[in-house]
Amino acid sequence: TVSAAYYENGEATQETVEFTFSGPEDGTYTVARIYDNTYMVTSYHAAQKPLTITAKYGGQSATADIYLTT
Repeated sequence: TVSAAYYENGEATQETVEFTFSGPEDGTYTVARIYDNTYMVTSYHAAQKPLTITAKYGGQSATADIYLTT
């Protein structure tokens, strides 16, 4: 699972964070939203390219690269 939150004054807010997923070819993985700012990534086979996940809110963003395996 992958989760993100926008923080103000050291506290997580309930604001919706925008996620994007890119990289490996279609059919390599699926993404399902399971909670407000939480997604489940399922890998079906290994990929040469990493899965790039970006979480954005306002002018802030964070990106992570994950290599998919089976």
